[in-house]
Amino acid sequence: MLLFCHPFGGPAVRHAAVALNEAGLLGEFWTCVHTQPTALLRRLMPEPVVRQFTGQRFPLQLAGRVRAAPLEELSQGFGQPLAFRRLIRRGHDRLAVVGVQQGLDLRASERLCSDGFTGVYAYEGGATALFRAAQQRHLPRLYDVPNGYARRAQALFDEEALLAPRWAGAETPRHDGASLDAHDAELALADVAFVPSTFAMQTVDRSGVFTGTVVVVPHGPLLHVGDAGIRPRRVSKTLRVLYVGGLGLLDGVRYLLAACRRLSGAIDVTFVAPPSSELAPAAEDALTRHRWIPSCTPDRLLDEMTRHDVLVLPSLFEGFGRPLLEAMASGLPIVATDHTAAPDLIDDGVQGYVVPIRDADAIAEKLDLLRREPDLCATMGHAARRRATEFSWENYRASLAACTAVAIGG
Repeated sequence: MLLFCHPFGGPAVRHAAVALNEAGLLGEFWTCVHTQPTALLRRLMPEPVVRQFTGQRFPLQLAGRVRAAPLEELSQGFGQPLAFRRLIRRGHDRLAVVGVQQGLDLRASERLCSDGFTGVYAYEGGATALFRAAQQRHLPRLYDVPNGYARRAQALFDEEALLAPRWAGAETPRHDGASLDAHDAELALADVAFVPSTFAMQTVDRSGVFTGTVVVVPHGPLLHVGDAGIRPRRVSKTLRVLYVGGLGLLDGVRYLLAACRRLSGAIDVTFVAPPSSELAPAAEDALTRHRWIPSCTPDRLLDEMTRHDVLVLPSLFEGFGRPLLEAMASGLPIVATDHTAAPDLIDDGVQGYVVPIRDADAIAEKLDLLRREPDLCATMGHAARRRATEFSWENYRASLAACTAVAIGG
């Protein structure tokens, strides 16, 4: 039976816990929050923290397996009271998040002293103590790496900051030295690494610190797209392009904007992206020349997908690419870089196109082709919708459970 550990339960975490439980492989699931904030807490806490709490309740079938360690206890018990207060006040303090991850990691490692566990399953950023304890007991160590190898991401960030200093603005690196060292230590201790894409697998394989087995298990869509989400056939000569993501250097937005300039008004672009205090003036000025939606509900996002013809994801480093499947299920072909899950989700030239990173010309070329050939765009959209049905959370759970059973000999 596995001791499964993750501080914040996103969709993939919840599906993983359910999969392991249904397969009879889950002993205990350790997390920080297993409840919803009260109305009073919702009023006292800033919105980012409320969002962190929202959706943390796990399915009822896991009720007997979940072991919750509240954030307050973890923060105070492991020397981070100031950081936790900053998290509550600002909602984005990295030191506080690290403190919470490390606190839960230590608590879970202490629990491993009990008999009955046959392995451990943990996520990047909070697995060092648990993996060391498991290693001492000669137990299999399974590591979920949803974002790929951290040092590779940091290297690309540093390169991009040098290539486009006006776009770097005040953006801080995704990782600091301590978190990079921790990620290396966790990888070195792991036996199996689960990743959501071939690109993420390649970054882990080439890390130089991981010697175990990498297993690709693609995620499912975050949003449900029903029949109403089918994109109508395009009648306008203008191609309607949609971008959904962040505005950081690694999101590659400046390359999409450069492609827009090359096409000079032949396309209309909508950016669905939250603003950031770190956004450089050059980036903000470029974005305001297009349609920019800074905040978007899930229903509105699906509606926007039906109003557009193609989704572009120009990311330089993306473990999966959250909008890809929703767009495909909505009938949009995609144009995305090979540093996303696009090579796993589509056949190049059938459901969309895979382009190299940092290649505005390639993006412009593919968009112009789809603009000039609306029938091709429609055909690709139908193919994308059919292909999207092959990637579901049901398939994710089945694959993860089967691979986990092999890894722990269950």
